[in-house]
Formats: sequence, C-alpha cells, structure tokens
Amino acid sequence: MARAIITEPEVLLLDEPLSALDALLKKRLRTDINALLKRLGITAVYVTHDQEEAMAMGDRIAILDHGDIAQIGTAEEIYLSPKSEFVANFIGQMNHFDGLLHGQALSFKSNFIALPEALYSPHKEGERLRCMTRPEDMRLIAFEDATLKGAVFHSVFLGDRTRVLVSVEGVTELLHVDCFERKRYSRGDRVGLLVPPLRVVLLPTKETEDMSC
Repeated sequence: MARAIITEPEVLLLDEPLSALDALLKKRLRTDINALLKRLGITAVYVTHDQEEAMAMGDRIAILDHGDIAQIGTAEEIYLSPKSEFVANFIGQMNHFDGLLHGQALSFKSNFIALPEALYSPHKEGERLRCMTRPEDMRLIAFEDATLKGAVFHSVFLGDRTRVLVSVEGVTELLHVDCFERKRYSRGDRVGLLVPPLRVVLLPTKETEDMSC
C-alpha cells in the first residue's frame, strides 16, 4: 500500500488485497484502508468476491456477471432493489417463491402472498413469477393468522438472531427467516410467515422468459 500511494496516483487498483487474511484482521484493515483512501482523496477500484467487504468499502458497487456489468449502484440499491435474480443471489441470502399471479396475490397450492399494485400491475393474470425477499425482512407469526403457512424444518442459533428454516407447501426451497426475539423453535412446529409487501422483489421466472423468446 505504501509503495502504491507514495506516487500519489489518481486511480488505485486494489485486487483482492485482504483475501489471505483471517476474518477479524480483515475487518480491521478494511476500515483502515477506507479511512486512508478518503483522507488522501484517492479514487480506488476495489476488486473483491467478499459481499460484506464490497458493501463496507464501496461508494458505488458494480456486479459483474461473466464479464458484463449486471448492475451498478450503492450498497443499499444493490441489496434492497436488485435488478436481476443473479444480483439478488450474489449479495446476501435471498428466499425464492415461484407462484402464479391471481388477482392481487401470488399463489402456490393452498398458500398465497398479497402483493401491492405496483408489483402485480405490470404482469398478466396467471403469469408465473418469482418472488424474492430477505430472511431479515420476514416474520414468524401465529399459524392461524397467516396466508403463508409452513412447518419448522430446522433452526440455528447465531447469537444475535436465530435463523429458522421453514418448509412451505407449494414452495420448492426451504425458506430462511431471521428471528431476533429469544425464542426456541423445534422441528415440526407449525408457523405462519409474514412477508412485508414493500420488501419484495418480483421477477419473471426463467420459464416465463424462455416462453417469450
């Protein structure tokens, strides 16, 4: 770093500079590097495969997919409003629901998720869509109060939260829900899931895209 910045470059390329370090040292050094670059006013292109590192370091993040730019934006824009399924899956954990659009809801067998007009209006009745949402945006509620119901498959205590994996009829993948209250869940517990409509990303499925080609 000293050899690189002593020439006072206008642009500095940092290619995976922290990849060989342990987690705690990496977090400390990325803070130091970020503060140093801002103090010196050097524009840096920082290359990394570490999602957390990219969000912590980047004023603007470019996600590359096979050499093409899939999306450019701030960490908040990339994380909260991904423009494609690739970007959504690349940054953080993402739940997937494949269902059919009926009226104002996305349905799968006996379950459904109500959608705001801004999400469902661009799509056609009966269209197969992929609904995506983050584990921390979902909530577990009483089974009888929910339109999306399932059973606990497994739970993992992670210190600041418990990640609960839920099996839902009509949904292929297990759904990950981050619970921040100190409550224990056992395999087989019946639970309802609440999906905040404003925290939903809705995209055509690959099947729908192929049919339109």
